[in-house]
Amino acid sequence: MKALTIKQPYASLISEGLKTLEIRSWSTSYRGDLLITASKLPKHPPYPNGVMICIVELTDIRPFINSDTEMAHIPFTPNLFAWVLNNPRPVIQSPIKGKLGIFNISNELIEHPKQPMPSHDAIIARAE
Repeated sequence: MKALTIKQPYASLISEGLKTLEIRSWSTSYRGDLLITASKLPKHPPYPNGVMICIVELTDIRPFINSDTEMAHIPFTPNLFAWVLNNPRPVIQSPIKGKLGIFNISNELIEHPKQPMPSHDAIIARAE
């Protein structure tokens, strides 16, 4: 499976369906399932780092526009690409070493939960 490493808290926001656009300076012709992994640094408690987070569908890549800022959770910057992410599905948060760009992960390394993963609000409540 193709994978992409994203810093926290953005990786967890994607898994909750709260961040539906990932903004990048580059594009790709790839479309399909994409494993989202959380980068090891910087640490951003209570969010997990250095683990698999979820699988999403990368359905489109288009220019980043000013009205995308809410879905992207970042301020507008011209000349960037908005990666459209849909259908987040949780995975077991197994340790993984991230990489730059899109990289490949063996499907055998990805475990799917037997029951629903905790929500973003539940993660924050446990940390308090």
